Parts: sequence; structure tokens; C-alpha cells
Amino acid sequence: MIVYKCKMCNGNLDMSTPKKLVKCSYCDTYQTVPSVIDENKADMVNRANKYRQNGEFDRAMSIYEMILREDGSDPEIHWSIVLCKFGVEYVEDPATGRMVPTINRTQSHSILQDSDYQNAIGIAEPDAKQYYMTEADTIDTIQRSIWRIAQDSEDYDVFISYKELGPDGQRTNSSMIAQRLYDQFTQAGIKTFFSRISLADKIGNEFEPYIFSAINSAKVMLVLGTDKDEFNAPWVKNEWSRFRKLAMKDSHKRLIPCVREITIEDLPDELQPFQAKDMNKEGYDQEILEIVKELVSKLKASESVLKETDAEKLMKNGETYIVLKDFETAEMIFRDLCVKEPEDYRVWWGRIRSVTKDLTDTDVLKKHSADLKIWMDFIKKLTPVKVYPELVEKYAAYLKKISKQSAIEEIQNVKKIREQACERVKELETEIQDQPVESLDAYKAQEEYYNEYATTIEKVSLEKDYWYEKKEAYSTSNQIFNFLGLVFLGIGFLLLLLTMNEMWEVAGFVLLGVFACIAKGIETKANEFDASIVQNEAILEIAQEKLKKAQNNMEIIRKGHEGKKENLRNAISKYNDVVENANRYLTYETDAVSSLLYAIMCSEIGEKSPMDQDLFQIREHTFQTVE
Repeated sequence: MIVYKCKMCNGNLDMSTPKKLVKCSYCDTYQTVPSVIDENKADMVNRANKYRQNGEFDRAMSIYEMILREDGSDPEIHWSIVLCKFGVEYVEDPATGRMVPTINRTQSHSILQDSDYQNAIGIAEPDAKQYYMTEADTIDTIQRSIWRIAQDSEDYDVFISYKELGPDGQRTNSSMIAQRLYDQFTQAGIKTFFSRISLADKIGNEFEPYIFSAINSAKVMLVLGTDKDEFNAPWVKNEWSRFRKLAMKDSHKRLIPCVREITIEDLPDELQPFQAKDMNKEGYDQEILEIVKELVSKLKASESVLKETDAEKLMKNGETYIVLKDFETAEMIFRDLCVKEPEDYRVWWGRIRSVTKDLTDTDVLKKHSADLKIWMDFIKKLTPVKVYPELVEKYAAYLKKISKQSAIEEIQNVKKIREQACERVKELETEIQDQPVESLDAYKAQEEYYNEYATTIEKVSLEKDYWYEKKEAYSTSNQIFNFLGLVFLGIGFLLLLLTMNEMWEVAGFVLLGVFACIAKGIETKANEFDASIVQNEAILEIAQEKLKKAQNNMEIIRKGHEGKKENLRNAISKYNDVVENANRYLTYETDAVSSLLYAIMCSEIGEKSPMDQDLFQIREHTFQTVE
């Protein structure tokens, strides 16, 4: 039987349907699945997913690529490779309980431009394609936020990669060595990234932007290990494998593996080509310090010579691609320059021009509004005072174009809002008149419940009064018969004294006994009446409690109805306010709306433009959120 594991929680997925988008019954997460071919493929996919979940992205990717070589038509495998490239791991959001993606391998390019992503959406079925696009947008947003944080992060000369804790939860020997090297590098004025200190004030899910920035800025990476398994620890390998790829492309980066208590031959195959250092020797730390000082000095000097010419050449290339209207290539160039030369206002201006197709695409603001605001803010801070007015004038002219088109769209949108508000008012008015059936039923049930126990109380109360009356009557009879018995006994004694005939005494005792028996029977009956009274009182107590409960429930339902009616009336009032303001808004000409939108856009980038405050207030009320 073919079984695929959930990419989020590793639970078994239900593959009983042929759909490519399934829901995990364990974590309630929708996800795509591969094309089902055979158990061998399912086993390979599950192993690769497990590696990815454990942060072993390279191992996972090698399996996915193996599957892809046999069959390149499965969009899920392309998508899985994308997740490995970007180091995507799904974790539970404590606020919502949903499984959300995190990025552990930030790239310099957007996921939306990745070739495997393009392949995935190109061959996926509609449901799966929509899923990939939605997830990719989320991942792209996360990566953009990482880029923004990374741009403000400090640069480093050296990155020390090592495993902090061992299986016993204690610091490893590598961590101790890393600490010693960090202290020596710092004293020598070498800016060093050492996670134990460099990330001390960060929490786990905030590490990636700073690691990404440090890996990209560092000239040298030292990978320390006192056990061969430490080099393959997921997060250590994540760091050195990313730096390795950069070093293979950039001659200004050096990767130096460093071993102790093991030999250089114990290094992973990927690190074998790099010249390693043996820390088993005496004085290894001073040797490494001297090597790093020399390397950093040379690489910085070499980079400073090439930096200006390289950056200028790239900027010219970006400008050329804009002229050629190859805006996608231009955007890639300027995006890379934003990471390498963030202090140069021209790279941010070039990025704005490439994204907006040289300030001609009026639709781009909808997708990149937040980014454009941030980039213009950078330009405002970085651009020389004499140059900035020229740039802001060009951008303002672009906003002017957008405002004209947006005004036409907004007027149509206001008409729709007015229609929807009118419809909503009608719906809410009908809802006030027509009580919800389930609420009426609930009230009716409580009312019947109330009436039932009110009737019970009345009936039991009458019965209790009846038994009280019977008891009183029998108690009186009991007293009378006891009194008569004593009277006849007294008469018997008196006649005995007068006649000296014992027969009268016997007769008195007999009559006393007769009346005593009758009185005893009456007393027994009265006790039965007492039992009935106690039983009635118990029934009354229960009935009164249930009657009170029914009353409370009826009151809750009544108040709920009244509260809901009040909420509905408030909503109707707000919707009427929307309708009224929409009508007022629509009395303005398109040019007036365009001027207002232009003023709003200008204010968002810190520039002033005359604004019709009355129209602004009308617009605010028109677009207010109701309910």
C-alpha cells in the first residue's frame, strides 16, 4: 500500500482520493502530494521529506533530484526542491495553531523567479497550482522581510561555524574553541560572527536574517569540529554549505575547515577540496589568527580595488537593461546591488525603475506598494540634498499617472461599495424583523419548560396544603379521643369509689384502651400525612430550582435578542453612513479624486501636496470597516 507522509507533521496522509491537494487529518493542513507511481517512489519522497523536516536540506534535495531525473513531470517534486533551496520548514504558529512556513536558507533571488517553482506551476493541476502560488507568495513575503532586516545588519569579516551543544546538552569542545578564537579575533580588531554572542539577544525564529547577512558579508568562514558528526549537524551544514556555494562563485571568500581530535580525512566530501587546518597542534590558535588576519586584510584590499569598478559596471548594466526594457534582468541586478551596496542611493532608484518598468507600469503599486515606500524612504535618507528633488519629482510624476488611473478605479469601487452597503442594510433590516428560528425555538423550549414547572409548583403546593389540612384535622381528632379516654377513665374511678363496684373501673380502662387505639391509628395516619408533606416539599424545591433556571435562560435569550438587535441597528446606521458618504464622494469629479489620491500617495513617501480635507474625511467614512 502506497503511503505518503505529511510534510508538516509526518502523519500518514489519506490517499484514497485521486486529488493532488489533500488535508492531513493530524494537523488539519492542506498540502500537495506527488503523482502516485509506486511504493519505491513513495518511500524515497517520505525519506526526503523527513530529511527536510530535520533541516538536512542537501540530503533531501539529492533524493528529490534523483526522482526528477527519472521523471521530470511531477510538479510536487519540483516544489519540494524549492522548499529545500529556501530551507523551508513548517512550524506551528502559537497564535493561530496553523502550520506556517519559515525560511532557513534565504536566497538572493525571489522564489517567484526560481526555475523549479516556475516548472511546478507550469505543469500542476489547477488546485495544486493555486496552492503553490499561495505558498510561494507567503514565502516571498517572509524572504523580503529577511532582506530588509539583513540590509540594516552589520557586516562581518569572519564567520565561525560550529556545533554549540552535544548530545548531553552541554557545550561541545568546538564551542569552547570557537569562544577562544572569537576572543582573539575581536582583540585583533577582526569583526567576527559567533552565534553564541552575535545572536544572544535574538530568539530562534529571528536568527535567519542575521545569519544570511553574516554569511554574505563575511570574507572567511571557519568550520570547527572535534567529531566528524559535528560537520554534518543540520544547522552547521546549513551554514557551511551556503558559504561554500558563495565561495565557489566569489574569489573574495575563503572557507577553512578546522579539525581537532579527528583527522582531515574525516571531513565530509564537500569540504575535502578546501585547505583545512589541524587544531591538534600546539599553538594552533595563533596560527589560525595570523592566517585569518592576513586573509581578511588581502581580501578587503582586493575587494576595495574591484568594488567600485564592479558596482559601477553592474549599475551601468542595470541601466542598459532598463533601456532595452528587459526589466526582469534589471531588477535582478539592482536587487543584488541593494545587498552589496545598500548605502548607494542609485541602487534603490534603479530597483524602483526596474520594478515599475521605468516608472510606466501603473499596476505595480498594488503588488509592491510596501516595498516602494521603503525604497523611497532609503532614497530620501541616502540621496545627496542636491540630487533628491530631481528623483522625487520623477517619482511624483509617476504617482500622478497612478492617481489618475486609480481615481477611475476607485469611483467604480465606491459605486460597488454603495450598492453592497444598500443591500446589506436591506438584509439587516429583514434580519431584525425575522428572529432566527433556532433562537425562537430555544426561547419557546425554555418557556414550555418554565410553564411546566410553574404548573408543577402550583399543583404540588395545593396538594401540600391539602395534606396540611388533613394532618390538622387528624391531630384534632387524636386530641379529642385521648381526652375522651381520660374522661371515661376518671368517671370509672369515681363510680368505683361511690359504688365500690370494680366493674366501673374495668369499663373505664376498656374505654380508655379503645380511645387510645383509635388515637394511635389517627396518629399513624397523621405521620403518613407528614411524609407526604416532606415529599411535596422536596418536589417543590427541585421544581423551584428548575423554574429559576428556566427564567434565567429565558432572560439570557431575551437579552441576546435585544443585544443582537442593537448590534444590527448599529451596523445599519454605519452602512447608511457609508451610503451617504459614498453618494457625497460620487458628486466629486474624477480630477478631484485623482488629486486626493495623489496627495495621499505623496504623504506616504514624506512629501506634501495640497489635500481637500473634506473629501478626505468623506473617503475615510466611505471605506470604513463595518461589522
